Amino acid sequence: PARKGLSERAAAILLDGDLTRLSHDAVPDLISALKADDEIIRARAAEVLGSIRPPAAAAALPLMDALKDDSARVAANAALSLGNMGSEPAVPKLKRALKHKHPDVRLAAQTALERIGSPKALKALGSRRRKTID
Repeated sequence: PARKGLSERAAAILLDGDLTRLSHDAVPDLISALKADDEIIRARAAEVLGSIRPPAAAAALPLMDALKDDSARVAANAALSLGNMGSEPAVPKLKRALKHKHPDVRLAAQTALERIGSPKALKALGSRRRKTID
């Protein structure tokens, strides 16, 4: 049942953990998986999209949409992936996610903004910016 609606490649990556099939060619299938009925599939797709190197720019907008997912797990994974991608356009949405009702999403948004690290991202953190030890 969990495989329903997933391409063979997406199922292999998301359900079987076959990361040998993870490439930029898989991005459209993984973006489609962000809309799956199954929360675990959506969360895994959000997570995996942030691990593609070089970053999959085409995934940024769908991941920004996933920040609004009803599942805190999906939203948090989307935030972390946007941070891993260094997605500067996501900064305003990540800033809004700092006020999410779920603490995991708030922490993931904070971490994402720190990873992006641009002046705009660091400004968005405001007083939430963690101190670094030199």
